Amino acid sequence: MTFIALLTKELRLRLRSDRTMWGLVSYVVLIGLLGWFIYYSATRNNFSPDNFGPSLYAWLIGIQFFLIFCLTPSYTATAINGEKQRQTFDLLVCSQLSALSLSAGKLIAGVINALLLIAAVLPIFSLVFLFGGVSPVQFLETLLVYIVSALFLGSIGLFFSALLKSPILSTTLTYLLCFLWIALPYF
Repeated sequence: MTFIALLTKELRLRLRSDRTMWGLVSYVVLIGLLGWFIYYSATRNNFSPDNFGPSLYAWLIGIQFFLIFCLTPSYTATAINGEKQRQTFDLLVCSQLSALSLSAGKLIAGVINALLLIAAVLPIFSLVFLFGGVSPVQFLETLLVYIVSALFLGSIGLFFSALLKSPILSTTLTYLLCFLWIALPYF
């Protein structure tokens, strides 16, 4: 098995499931409803149109980052020890993939799910440009932060998945470390 074959297998397993489709649809609907709720509450409170665009943008990027923070580690926290639990890890080892190829394939497959969530809500974020106050450079910088954060959070999940035998323990420690990564700068 080659790296491309492993990546193709992982992506087929992850992206063809009904869970992925319904998760993506509910994610987009959730972000859209939250954006609409912010707009509706602002119009009811006599908002100033000059600073509504940046305000809506700030809310949307905060919500989006929170959801990426909650979902991305779950895609990779059981990638390797889940294979061991399903007793399919020996097949991967026998495929003569290097450890780097195996971990990179698992990481890329997990992070692609997070990138798919980021890409799915881009049309909702583009509505912010109608209100003004947000430049395309700010938007691209935010997109870069999302991608780097997804890679970092996915790497933490993959690390604990390779280190620990129990998927529950690896998921718990992944979320704990991710929470500390977010919370420690505030203390």
